[in-house]
Amino acid sequence: MKFILIFSIVLAAMPTLAYTGPSQGVMPTDTIIPAKVDSIDLLVARRKLLTTLVYKNGERLSNTAVVSLLQSTPRALTRFRWGNRLKPVGPVVSLAGLIIGYMGLKGDELTATIKGKRTATNPRPPDEQVTYIKRSLPKTLAGLGLFVGGLCLIELANDYTASSITIYNAKPGPIKTLSQVNRVNLGVTTTGNIGLEAHF
Repeated sequence: MKFILIFSIVLAAMPTLAYTGPSQGVMPTDTIIPAKVDSIDLLVARRKLLTTLVYKNGERLSNTAVVSLLQSTPRALTRFRWGNRLKPVGPVVSLAGLIIGYMGLKGDELTATIKGKRTATNPRPPDEQVTYIKRSLPKTLAGLGLFVGGLCLIELANDYTASSITIYNAKPGPIKTLSQVNRVNLGVTTTGNIGLEAHF
C-alpha cells in the first residue's frame, strides 16, 4: 500500500520536475533554454549615405571578412551577395536617368520658316526663319523613371545587406544542457508545491 502511495505521488509530481540553479527560481525541465548569443559575435549594419557598412565590436569589416563570417548562414550570405551586386547598379541607373531627363528638359534648338505677318502696307511679307526649343516629354519621363528606379535599387541593396546581418544575428545559439544532478527532493518543493524537484 505504501509503495502504491509513493508511486502515485511520483506520477503526480512528474509535471513539476524542476531545475533550480544558484539564485534562480523553479523551471520545468521541458523548457528548452537557448543560450544568449555572445555580443562579441554580433554584427551591426549601419547606413552611410548610399551604402550600408558592417561593423563588429565597433570596427568596420571588409566585404571579404563579412562573407567569411556569413559562410555559416547560407541564407544571410545569399542576401549579402545580392546586396553587393545591386550596390553599383543603383547609382549608375540613377545617374543615367538624370542625364536623360536633363537632355529631355533642355531640348534641341531647331529652326523653322514661317509666313510673315501681313500688314496694311505690306500685304505679302516675306517668309521668316525662327528658332525654337523642342523639348521631349518621353525622354524626360524616361529619365525620371530611371532615376527613381536607381534609387529603388539602392534601397533594395541596402535592405539586402541589413537583412543579411539580421538573419546572421538571429541564428540559433548553443543549447544549455542539464549536466549533473546534485540533489533530488520528493515532497514539498521550494515554491510550496508537492512534487519532485531536482537540483543541478
